[in-house]
Amino acid sequence: MATRQPQIVNSLTDCERALQDLKREPYLAVDGEGVHLSKTGPLTLLQIGTKEGQVYLFDVLTEPRMLKTGGLKSILESDTIVKVIHSSTNDAEALYWQFGLKLHNVFDTQLAHMELQRAEGRRYPSRMKLAEACEVYCPQKAALLQEKEQVQTQWSKLEGSFWAKRPLTPEMIKYASHDVLVLIPEVYSAMKSLVESKGLTRQLNERTREDIEATMDKQVKDRMEKNEQALVLQILRDFAKTSRPPDRLSDIKDEDVLIAISKLPCDSTKVEGLPSNIQSLKIQSLRSKVEEVEKELNEKGEHIAPGSHMFGLLNVIIRHSGDFVLKDLAQKIQNRLDAIALRDMEKKYDRQTPIQHVAEFEKRLLSRCLRPKGENDPTVNPVVLRLYWLHQEESVDTSVQQSTENPGAFQINEGYTKKLRFYLSSPEVPFRLKAKAKNFLERLQAVGKVQRPPPRRGRATRRFNVRDYDDDDDYYDDTFRD
Repeated sequence: MATRQPQIVNSLTDCERALQDLKREPYLAVDGEGVHLSKTGPLTLLQIGTKEGQVYLFDVLTEPRMLKTGGLKSILESDTIVKVIHSSTNDAEALYWQFGLKLHNVFDTQLAHMELQRAEGRRYPSRMKLAEACEVYCPQKAALLQEKEQVQTQWSKLEGSFWAKRPLTPEMIKYASHDVLVLIPEVYSAMKSLVESKGLTRQLNERTREDIEATMDKQVKDRMEKNEQALVLQILRDFAKTSRPPDRLSDIKDEDVLIAISKLPCDSTKVEGLPSNIQSLKIQSLRSKVEEVEKELNEKGEHIAPGSHMFGLLNVIIRHSGDFVLKDLAQKIQNRLDAIALRDMEKKYDRQTPIQHVAEFEKRLLSRCLRPKGENDPTVNPVVLRLYWLHQEESVDTSVQQSTENPGAFQINEGYTKKLRFYLSSPEVPFRLKAKAKNFLERLQAVGKVQRPPPRRGRATRRFNVRDYDDDDDYYDDTFRD
């Protein structure tokens, strides 16, 4: 069916007009775009498509009330209209934490494919990308996604705030529209038919609800991760019982076992019942992945787009693998990627970029790599230097919020306490950051979370560095995903 011209919706009046059409639909394709879309990465555009090929682009950056108070909220929370989404977690997380909106009645095509794989005997099915799903379930529409990589490179290398540009460019409109046009009706109809014929509707609905709830509730997320690790251990224990594990990773043909080895934490290789050579297989798995990164880096050079997955993998190897040769290789690759990523930040951000537009891995990069001498250090690029200090300020804001929301459970370690005192004492720290650190430290001292330092006399002064007290490198342990 021929597609129609996408309609840009950027006012409450236009929104209500569009909703009159959308409310009559039994199912809709939905997708979101944003700047490093996440809990804090801003959602700026919401795309909704109909089975007739009409796409509505809701410009929530220009008019956020469409999601906060407008009728669009009722569509997304409706229990009667099906929302067809590929990998709904990022969208669900942004909608909940930024707009107080809970997605309901979602058909997640990524999760549907995983359930279909389980029905075929897979225990740990892989997550299929949108382009891959289109190739399998609707190859005639696959061409619509061929230009995605080029646009993704645009915002990862050149324009960090790409999805916050206004007005929307033809390139942005085309990219955003195609992400929903490929989903319905063909992909959805084909997958829904298979799910129903195999009796998987209930399992899929439960898994989708749980995935979405995990974006809102940490206890649900923790339970899912615990269950995932239990599955990893069970797959590897069964593997140890049924055959003598090969010494070479390349000799293992079972995809579930390969994924389980990849997902096994480095500190779990000595768990009882696992293959006796699991440590060696784990190192081989890590080496295979880091060599893929090295190959891409050598081939693309400055054109590579460093990402959180790369840095997460390298961090795991450097801090937890225990293999010194592999650690040395990972460190060298990380140093090269650090330099490229910092140069990218100089190009893709400017002196007006809000810190919310910076990716989490880039923020960690700033703390790991920069040693600024002050607010106006001439040896550091001014754009990057500004983002560095904004990130330090954001870190304090986040800690203040956590201590306010759950004062009983909030804990602060010695390293972070020293960091706050550094902010307070150093004349080179920006005034606003210094003031926030002072207020926070006084609050912590008032409730006994931090002891007041004894007065010292005659102490020699020296130049401190905030990196001396940086204690948050564990970030990547939680964010690395295969």
